[in-house]
Parts: sequence; structure tokens; C-alpha cells
Amino acid sequence: MSSFFNESNLSACGLIEKHHVDTTHGASVAELQGWLRSELPSHNTKYHKNESNSRMLGEIHECLAAGRPVVVVFGSPSPYAGGLYDFHFSTVYGMDLIKKTITISNAYGYMEEIPLVDFLNRMSFSEIRKYPPALQEVIRRGIDKNQIVIME
Repeated sequence: MSSFFNESNLSACGLIEKHHVDTTHGASVAELQGWLRSELPSHNTKYHKNESNSRMLGEIHECLAAGRPVVVVFGSPSPYAGGLYDFHFSTVYGMDLIKKTITISNAYGYMEEIPLVDFLNRMSFSEIRKYPPALQEVIRRGIDKNQIVIME
């Protein structure tokens, strides 16, 4: 991995702990971008949403190939919600297109290798029954899909 990953602890969980975020209400993309700017002031962030799967995967691949992390907003199994998912920031650390997997540093503090199909479903929040009722309502009202924050 490039030295970019070693400049700071870039896991979403680490940033939330360092910046003392009140996680009962969640954090916004703007807050995440602010934290990344404070941690890595020499780099800019760019937020993308509602892109096609192929364009999003291409951007992730390009960033990883250049040694830059990518933060995603996706459905993550919650250890606190009886196996249901919630919306989470997590950092993409790897993509293996031959094995069709994505490696994520999950905001709950563990590394996760996800099949590409599952990753795309979780990025689009398409498996609505995997979310608690309140989040199902958010999805029904319309949530931005394929949300990524890239470093430049």
C-alpha cells in the first residue's frame, strides 16, 4: 500500500472517535469531508452520488490504484440491531476484480471482504428488508445511491 494510507488513521471509525462525534444522530457527508480535510490538509475530497455502478467502481479502482482511500456510504450489518443493517461510512481498502470482491474497513472496527454483487446491493440499499423500519422509510422516501468520498 502507498504511504498515503499511513499518513493518518483513515478509518471512518477512527475519525468518529477522534472528533468526538455524537453517533446517536449520525454524521453527514459534509462532516466527514471536514474531518478528512483536518486530518489530511494537503488533499481535497470530492463527493459523488447516484452514479452508475460501472462509473462508481471505475472511480474506486482509479483511486485505489493511485494509493488513495475511498470512503463509501453503504448498508452495514449492525452488531447492535440483531443482524439488521444501518447506513455507515466505511473505507474501501481493496478491490479484486478477478475474485469479484471489495475489501472494506467497516466502521464497526473490522475488515470485511464483500462479494462485488453484495457490495453493489449495499451501496444501493436495494435489500430493504435488511434494514430496521425507520431506515426502510428513509429508503422508500429516496436515499442517494452509490455515495463515495474520494481523495484527490
